[in-house]
Amino acid sequence: EAAWGPVPEVYPDDGMEADEARSLVDMGTDAVARHFGLAVDTLAPCRWMARGGRFWMHGAEEWPVEGWAPGACRAVSLGFRALEFDTGGRPRPTNDLLRWLDRSVTSGTVDLTDEQAIRLLRGDPLPWPEELHGLLALRYAGSVVGRGVPTTAGIRSQIPKARAKDLRAVLGDEALSGGRREDG
Repeated sequence: EAAWGPVPEVYPDDGMEADEARSLVDMGTDAVARHFGLAVDTLAPCRWMARGGRFWMHGAEEWPVEGWAPGACRAVSLGFRALEFDTGGRPRPTNDLLRWLDRSVTSGTVDLTDEQAIRLLRGDPLPWPEELHGLLALRYAGSVVGRGVPTTAGIRSQIPKARAKDLRAVLGDEALSGGRREDG
């Protein structure tokens, strides 16, 4: 019982200062909220921990960090990876965060048909008739399935390949591709 205590804002021995982590989370969540049209308080109750330059969102009030003994199993993460920053220092919500936010996302979205979703999940660019800016929440059947980005070739999926393959199976890629199954 004595080992339980508050969850730190920075993973133990990570090297980032708590003030820096707090500042990055505030800046990142504000940018995500503005870009994706979130209600002001959507991310307010969330707790955050910095680790390796990424930010993990969680709901834990305590964890047993003081009880960790050298060589014993230790927590690698808490919650899920939700926010990262690109090489230019711009905040990027992860696919997991966008999926968690789901119906709270009201802007920066692209609604996909069956065929468009399959095409993106195969890794193909999706030509788009209008100009898009910034990261996109890819929405299928009313739910956010992941993150996309506009490029000169069209919209590209940033959904990890393993998850994309699973989604393709759920969406019936075999039926949409004329009975042949493509790996990838």
